[in-house]
Amino acid sequence: MLAAVRAGLARRGLKTFDAFKAFDVDKDGLLSCGELWGGLAWLGLTLTADDIYAVVRFVDTTGDGRVRFGDFAAAFGAAEGDAEMRLACRWEP
Repeated sequence: MLAAVRAGLARRGLKTFDAFKAFDVDKDGLLSCGELWGGLAWLGLTLTADDIYAVVRFVDTTGDGRVRFGDFAAAFGAAEGDAEMRLACRWEP
């Protein structure tokens, strides 16, 4: 699953931060299950509600059911130490 998301981002030519901002429809700095589902569907991935909940549970480090950029980047994009990950530590919506 994670590899499929990475491949979808690459196909669209999106950096991790840009994808996160695009998926974050309400611009609160967090991805809800619905926002993540919509973004992944836009990438061409067909997922069930159970799939989305499983992805969120896997990447959500705080356990609140929402995905922060740091979680998103760690799961789907930039390797630790990249400039994009450093940006995640400072970014505020």
